[in-house]
Amino acid sequence: MRLTSNRRQVIETINNSGYEIVQENRLPNDLGSQFRLETGQIIVLYDTGTLVVQGRDVAVVRKLFGVRNGSKSVSDECLSPG
Repeated sequence: MRLTSNRRQVIETINNSGYEIVQENRLPNDLGSQFRLETGQIIVLYDTGTLVVQGRDVAVVRKLFGVRNGSKSVSDECLSPG
């Protein structure tokens, strides 16, 4: 299933980049998952595959996923190491 794969890949990308997830929750509206990082960033992965990075110093984490401004639809390409 694409969603499960994307969630797993997001977690692996975060962990492999040296960031630590300190909290993971399902969104209250049940439309996605939220990951809070030790360094203050918040990553929201919607069930549609859209990824949004918020919080402190977001530029570095956005770059990991190829997100420039706003949000991006997560695909296998942007999650592959490169």
